[in-house]
This record gives sequence, C-alpha cells and structure tokens, in this order.
Amino acid sequence: MPQKIRADSPYRAALPLLFLLAMSCPPLFPAGSAAEAETYGYQEKTGTRTSFFQWQLAVDQEQLATITSREEKALYVNVCDASGATHEWRMHKEDAEVTARRRGNELHIHGRQAGETIDERITLDDSPWFQPLSYSLRRFLVTGRGREQTFWMIRPDRLRPQKFQAVREGEEEIATPAGCFRAFRVRISPAGLLACVWRGYYWFRLGDGLFLRYEGTHGPPGTPKTTISLAP
Repeated sequence: MPQKIRADSPYRAALPLLFLLAMSCPPLFPAGSAAEAETYGYQEKTGTRTSFFQWQLAVDQEQLATITSREEKALYVNVCDASGATHEWRMHKEDAEVTARRRGNELHIHGRQAGETIDERITLDDSPWFQPLSYSLRRFLVTGRGREQTFWMIRPDRLRPQKFQAVREGEEEIATPAGCFRAFRVRISPAGLLACVWRGYYWFRLGDGLFLRYEGTHGPPGTPKTTISLAP
C-alpha cells in the first residue's frame, strides 16, 4: 500500500548539487512530437575539478517542454508546462530508477533506490513544482510573474520535496566562457525562516532567458564553491 505523508520542510545544511543541471543525453521525445530542440554546453567547476555537460530542451506543439540531462553516471528527464511547472521527473542511475509525477497537489514518487522499493504519495500545497531550475526559472522570468516565486523541488539524495523561494534581484553584465552577457540575477534559498542558512544564484540572459551561470556551495563551511557556466 503506498504511504501518504506530508512534504518535508526541515532544511539540511549541506545541499547536494540537485539544482540542475541536467545535462547531455540523446533526446527522449515521443515519436512524432515535432519538438524544436535547443542544445547548449556547460562547464561545471568545484574547487580544482572541472567537467563539461550538455543541456537539451525540446518544446512540442502542445507547449510541453522536455528537458533532458546526463551526468557521468546519471540521467534526468523532466517534463514541464509553459509556466515552468514540472509535471514529471525521472532519474536513472546505477542504483536508482525513480519517477515522480504531480497530479493536483499530490506528488507520487515511485521506483527503486539502493535496493529498496519506493512508493510514496506526498501532499503539497498550491506552490508549483520546479525541478529543472535552468528551465523553470527561465519561464518564471520571461513570463513576467513578479519578483518572487515560492516553489517545491525534490532532493534527489533524499527523494523528498523541499520548498524554496526564488527572488529576482536585478540585471547585470556577467562573463562566461562563452562570452559576456546582460543577465537577470535570481537568488535561491529555502523558503521561510531558513532562508538565511543557504543561498545560490542563477543568471539568465535578457531577452530569451537562456541559463548562463550558477553559483552556490553544496556542503559545510569550507566546501569549495560550485559554478556552472555556459561553455563556448
């Protein structure tokens, strides 16, 4: 029997790199969907470690977006609507095959991870679910829905949704390996009283909202900063 629980709200100090990025993989679009695809490369740096990824987006005739991404040993697939709200998320790893779908305010997470079967139904509030922030925040900006947005996102390490807040802070010029761009800056933090515990930053290109850069620290004090930037 699936277990019905409330969404987690306590914040853990060390956030994994769950925000994105989602990168390279062959397209996973339904046959005949006539999707238009965008593909961009990104560079990720944490301390002295550097890796490169590719991010892919396709939007079909019904304005549903499929965002696919691959890390070295993981594949993530997201389906979002035109507002950026996530309808479905799939994670494929050596020790995990997990799917999450939202229907109304119920989030159903099922599959397996580390040899254990998962089947949970989690009650959310009316805030949208933003899983691929590289796309969902882009839509938040280009659709002009105000300066702030509260949203849910699933932590892949714990498979629990957590509530966050995005705040549009302004515009500035930023440099990336792909060049200099005029960009919107967006601050991300846990929602509510825990906002002071952690924050990260995203930059999106003015005009089309292309994701340009991310900065954040994913660990205790002393952990090197992680940056993800648009690559040439």
